[in-house]
Amino acid sequence: EGSFKVVDKAETVNVELVKEEEVPSTYKITFDIKEGETTVEDATVEVKKDGTVVTAEADGTYELEVGDYTYTVTKEGYKTAEGSFKVVDKAETVNVELVREPVVDLTVANVSDFDELKAAIESTEVITINIMNDINVTEKLDIKSEKNINGNNHALTGNNETGWQGFYILHFYKTKGNVKNIKLTGADAAIYVNGSNVSLEGTVDVGGNEFGGIEVSKGEGVTEEPKLNISTATLVNSTEDNNIPTVWEDKIGTKEADNRVTGHDTMKVDYNQKTESNIQRFYYLNDALSAPNPVE
Repeated sequence: EGSFKVVDKAETVNVELVKEEEVPSTYKITFDIKEGETTVEDATVEVKKDGTVVTAEADGTYELEVGDYTYTVTKEGYKTAEGSFKVVDKAETVNVELVREPVVDLTVANVSDFDELKAAIESTEVITINIMNDINVTEKLDIKSEKNINGNNHALTGNNETGWQGFYILHFYKTKGNVKNIKLTGADAAIYVNGSNVSLEGTVDVGGNEFGGIEVSKGEGVTEEPKLNISTATLVNSTEDNNIPTVWEDKIGTKEADNRVTGHDTMKVDYNQKTESNIQRFYYLNDALSAPNPVE
């Protein structure tokens, strides 16, 4: 733009034109994806404009026109990140923070009722079971794979009928396991260590069972030698009696047979002649108690 004046002669008006700079039609948008200070490689980025997916360049950047956009970033093991950005008049970097998904440990189960407890015991993946509430046990629980049961000072209570029903709260069958800080009551017995290797920890209350606390033996067809370790446990049994020992071994053969129980140093050991061919080894917390049918 300019001006000139015509006076009394011909004139030449000189005009200098300056070429305008080209305004780019797109701007480069780069995504910087991190977990904390660490760059996350190989994440999948999806960019949309008005709901339509925009194709990325070969190097993973985007050439975008002015406007509003949304993005979704995904990678296995991380929570999906979503957001939006605006392209105005220059190249931009969109910063995205990825957060890892919490790791679910399938070997641990927290159980609050009988159905959850039964499912955890039957699962071959679950190894550690955390008891979160007192639970009524309505049927036998046969443990056939390794299980570490933390009672968290809760009780598993059976509804056993009077008379021998073969009902143990926990029946370890040809496996191994650990039981700690728990009360097991209301059954024929609290625990059956049947051809298994079981250890106890913390306070384990086995009172209130009709025939005793813990049986350590080999059931029919079982050849594996049972072992019970109570070295780091405090056993409690308020209903212990002469014929209701806290721990007993069945069918040991002779009094000289190797003990199947370790860590029983503070307990009284006695021998009971249940039948002509069945000698039992009884373990009592109360020294005043003794086997009802002592072995000669």
